[in-house]
Amino acid sequence: MKSLALIFFKALPIISIRRVRWLSHAAKIRQLHFTNQAILKIYTLIHRLYRLFSNIRAKRTSLNQSVMKIRTLLFLLLIGSLSSPAFAQKADSGFIVEGYYKVKWGLADEFIALYKKNHYPLLKKALEKGDLLSIKAEKPRLHSTEESRWDYRVTLVFKNADAAFDPNLTEPYKKALYPDLEKLKKEEQRRFEILDAHWDVQLDNVTLD
Repeated sequence: MKSLALIFFKALPIISIRRVRWLSHAAKIRQLHFTNQAILKIYTLIHRLYRLFSNIRAKRTSLNQSVMKIRTLLFLLLIGSLSSPAFAQKADSGFIVEGYYKVKWGLADEFIALYKKNHYPLLKKALEKGDLLSIKAEKPRLHSTEESRWDYRVTLVFKNADAAFDPNLTEPYKKALYPDLEKLKKEEQRRFEILDAHWDVQLDNVTLD
């Protein structure tokens, strides 16, 4: 690559000497009426290359600078492809976790009240930051058998798996939202005491089309 560059720059003086001749020939060529569009395109390309080489020599632009410009253009092209709708849809699919809560009989209302008071505000802070993409809570309309019963299902869509398994996801917001941390700890303990069972299910999206 370096040897080719040296040969090119040694040839530049010869190119410069013949520049006037080239331009005069170019003027004559422009006056011709070409019916073959391919020849016109070839001539245009050669002319652009000549102007590029002339500018490189006139401005004494180094090969490293030219390489850097090419890398910058490639980087911009890469950024443009990553911002395409198809890629964005894939990146925004998130990491989905469904949490199921089976509450002791007669205590479902107390559980959801404690959840809204002490846990949901923390999740909303994570949602505002962007670690969570969505929060949805549901409950079944009809009763089922005791073995398959659950009272509440909370679906959390995290931005990625790292956020989903981050043990300190909501920790930074506790002190600001709940100055009395001891009270928060006791009420959260109560929330889990009235549960018969709790389990999480990690989900993957399935593409059907």
